[in-house]
Amino acid sequence: MLEKLSPRQQDVMDFVVSFYEANGGVFPSLREIGAEMGITSTNGVSCHLESLRRKGWLRGRDGKVRARGIFMTVAAQREYGIFRSRLDNTILRRIMEYIEEFPESVASDIQRCETPLEGAAQVINDIEDIMELDY
Repeated sequence: MLEKLSPRQQDVMDFVVSFYEANGGVFPSLREIGAEMGITSTNGVSCHLESLRRKGWLRGRDGKVRARGIFMTVAAQREYGIFRSRLDNTILRRIMEYIEEFPESVASDIQRCETPLEGAAQVINDIEDIMELDY
């Protein structure tokens, strides 16, 4: 679920999206974001990106947001109207491979979850990761 952004966070997110769209699906670097937003420290930019991650707007490859390693969540893509309406064959093939391997590759992770809802959320996050790696 997406949390409401502060005006400054909204400005950062708007720049990330406009850069993404103008550059063929490439996200801006920390320095590019800083230059646009008037933030001289890459640490300052990282703090803004981390806030966007905590609020559900961005994701990182390893759970952290870094230069060129950020991705918009599917919910954020929908909010900005840039979510692909149909999945390409590569993404579908990767999701099908994931589903076929599901019992071996994910069952132990799900069993460690405290509730069935957490287990379902884990599966959804894994599939969302597959989709976002292709954006």
